[in-house]
Amino acid sequence: MKETIKKVNNLIKWGMVTLCGKDTGNYPKSQISYMEKVKDIVLALPLGFAVNPPEETLVLLMNAQGQEENMTGMPLGTDERIKPLKKGEVAIYNPITQSYVVFREDKSILIDSKENLDVIVAGAVNITVTGNANIKAANVNIDASVTNLGVGGNAIARVGDSVKVPVPTHGDCIGEITSGGMNTSI
Repeated sequence: MKETIKKVNNLIKWGMVTLCGKDTGNYPKSQISYMEKVKDIVLALPLGFAVNPPEETLVLLMNAQGQEENMTGMPLGTDERIKPLKKGEVAIYNPITQSYVVFREDKSILIDSKENLDVIVAGAVNITVTGNANIKAANVNIDASVTNLGVGGNAIARVGDSVKVPVPTHGDCIGEITSGGMNTSI
């Protein structure tokens, strides 16, 4: 009976990450300290999520079948998190970089990156906006072999393009655009 009670009491306990894992193996591992003991464990993470928790991250430890050799742990959020979240909101937050994504209750998504935001897509990207689309930036650069701006609107002339201008006193004059303004409005 004492052995059963010991196993039940030993099923779940608190621990702390004392050494961040290298995250190079098949499973995410970290060194955990608990009850004056230190142990390397495989982290229990939801399918599709990956994390390499920094030192001093709180971990909920669980022993499968009450056996410490079968210990795993789930790293938990800290007081460094996005708060307050409204009912039903979900946030993904990195306490080191302080960048985050919030899936808001109003069905919008907020992405706050403290540095660059890189989006890598192997196929096509299609963006449909039923409202306005606004870009606020110091500069906007488009690097493409073909840039189509709108369908069915007026053509856009660029430096190097040929132009034909009707002049009442001289007829049609043909030339080439040799310079353009820095700020363009379409």
